[in-house]
Amino acid sequence: MKISQLMLFGVFFIGISSAEAQEKTSLTLGEAVQMAWEKSNEVTLANTKVNTKLYELKTVKNNQYPDLKISGQYQRLTKASIDMPNQGESASLASPDRAMLGMANLSLPIFAGFKIQSSIDAYDNLYEAESANAC
Repeated sequence: MKISQLMLFGVFFIGISSAEAQEKTSLTLGEAVQMAWEKSNEVTLANTKVNTKLYELKTVKNNQYPDLKISGQYQRLTKASIDMPNQGESASLASPDRAMLGMANLSLPIFAGFKIQSSIDAYDNLYEAESANAC
């Protein structure tokens, strides 16, 4: 009984000593700093904030351009029949078999009291501030 427990204990320690979880690599100080800089959550968050401010700036700049939206719809009816009980024999109605709808919407910012240019300047300043904060 004691031999089997000692044998199990020996095999257990031999297995632990021979197992390696990670590779051993040696890093210089510069490589360690560079790796810490790239893998840091704070740096990733700061870069994400800078990119978000850049996209917001691009969105605000797009507000100064015209916006055109066009939509259309086509419907075809199969064997449509319209029965009107109050109409006599003399009244004849055309039976429609198709319907087409179309709509175009154009919005052009002509003058908004310098609000568009002011908002572009404000978002440009926010972008520059966030870029400076990230560095």
